[in-house]
Amino acid sequence: MQTFHSKRPSTKQFVGRLFVLLGMIILIELVQLPLALIRKLQPDPTQSLLWVGLYFGLFAALVWLAEKVYHWVHPEKTSRLSPATWKLMGKALVVFYLTEFLLNFINVLVFGQTQTANNEAILKLMSSNHFILGAMAVSSVVFSPVVEELIFRGFLMDGLFGSSQFWTPIITSGILFSLAHSSTTIASFLLYAVMGGIFAYVYRRTETITSTIYMHAFNNFIAMLMMVITLL
Repeated sequence: MQTFHSKRPSTKQFVGRLFVLLGMIILIELVQLPLALIRKLQPDPTQSLLWVGLYFGLFAALVWLAEKVYHWVHPEKTSRLSPATWKLMGKALVVFYLTEFLLNFINVLVFGQTQTANNEAILKLMSSNHFILGAMAVSSVVFSPVVEELIFRGFLMDGLFGSSQFWTPIITSGILFSLAHSSTTIASFLLYAVMGGIFAYVYRRTETITSTIYMHAFNNFIAMLMMVITLL
């Protein structure tokens, strides 16, 4: 596991980096606009492919920008994942899926919500157009995990907190990650907060952003697979 040391930022640095963080979160939302336009305009297949191409291009540019922002506060190169890191990742995923099962059960039993509002919105968007379905299936596994981990784990934790701080950045990362996923019940809010918190814990333990990108991509792959099966 890597050892990365960063100092707690000054007030001026903190404020500047906070604005960068907010700007990146806004860009994460704006990158979805081409798919929203496909749904609204219902263009012909050729035009739809062009919109999807623009969507992938914008997402690739956002990945590049997120990587630059991350390395601004974490200049050290990421090392290869060690057996100990893989073991920690596996344990963390088991804890998350057990927690997810419990919180989903509460969400259904107490709030009558079989899907989180975020997943419901994604399903609605994907069901409106086959091009959107394909584009989201790819981006949710290839692009989203990279951007979100670089920003919500890497930049947030290394840029706004010192490496000596452990639980505060983990909790903050989990809360902000959940806020970005538009939860409408306490159970669904906790679900995304726990997910973000577990990813943040693994990142703080390993200081290897690749570990949480893989975990996030695996989780999104499973979730997207279930959604696609539901829609087919």
